[in-house]
Amino acid sequence: MNIIKKLSNEMHASKTIKPSFKLVHLLLSLVIFQQETQGIGRYRLENELCLSEGKVRSLLKHMKQKHLIEVDNKLNVHVLTEKGYSTLIDITKILTPPKEPNFEITQIVIGDFVRYSIVHNGRSRLKTGLEQRDEAIKIGGSGATCLIMKNGEFFFPPTPTMQNTSIPVAIDPNNLNYPFSESDVLVLGTGKSQYLANLAAIAAALSLAHHV
Repeated sequence: MNIIKKLSNEMHASKTIKPSFKLVHLLLSLVIFQQETQGIGRYRLENELCLSEGKVRSLLKHMKQKHLIEVDNKLNVHVLTEKGYSTLIDITKILTPPKEPNFEITQIVIGDFVRYSIVHNGRSRLKTGLEQRDEAIKIGGSGATCLIMKNGEFFFPPTPTMQNTSIPVAIDPNNLNYPFSESDVLVLGTGKSQYLANLAAIAAALSLAHHV
């Protein structure tokens, strides 16, 4: 069982109580904790995860119960535990944390803010990319676009009406922050804020990575 499915199963272990947060919020919170070594306060998480106070409290409680985070009593903030760090490392072997593109995207997506993630070995599960767009919208983003690679070039995935047509996209793989292979999928999430774009990218990526 991969780490993403394991985290999802733990969230839904109770048959009577449904979590008030989603898996995308748990994954993004791990990224946020890792980026801020001095710890994170609850109010910042509310802002970056676009969640209410009650839902963030529930998320933090769950993460503490699973020993992913702990409270630094001196600073009165939450920090990652060793298990939290190792969990995040395992996650990044499947999908990468959202990053702001340092390549031209105006001809690819339309959105106020754009973040990308790479789903390793996700190409076999990609169809047209519409499912990933829908997942991004469900979480509050504006949408998502998926790109695949062939012979070192990026392309849009084929659609039902254009199965034999490949539309190239001018992105230099060297401009990505992570290695990319032809079995991977490049996911671009968009949103009306950088935080919603982060959520959109991860939500779309998760729909390809869940069953890796």
